[in-house]
Amino acid sequence: MQRIVIVHEDSASASAWAARLAVAGYPVATASSFEEGKALMTPAPAPPALLVASVKLGAFNGLHLVIRGRQDFPHMAAILTSATHDATLAAEASRYGALYFSGPVDEDELVSVITRILTDNAV
Repeated sequence: MQRIVIVHEDSASASAWAARLAVAGYPVATASSFEEGKALMTPAPAPPALLVASVKLGAFNGLHLVIRGRQDFPHMAAILTSATHDATLAAEASRYGALYFSGPVDEDELVSVITRILTDNAV
């Protein structure tokens, strides 16, 4: 089972993405804060295969969650999203092996990218 964790400050966006991914057959857990997201980064019921995190998560940001997730799940794929483009953040995301999306995220594109990532990483 390839579990996806979505952490986004806008719970409506997280829910919409989760619904689209559930229709595509993926188990998804959502959170709206760094702390909630961190709590979902567990090996049960299955380790996260993919983390989708927004930059804005209160005192922390999605990149912090990617870094923490990589410590426990080094093979986990990651996508970082931001409302605006930030070249430094894009470079840092790349440094930690995360894809970086800026601007409004197109749901069809997101599902396509996630499907490709999980297919490529399937054992």
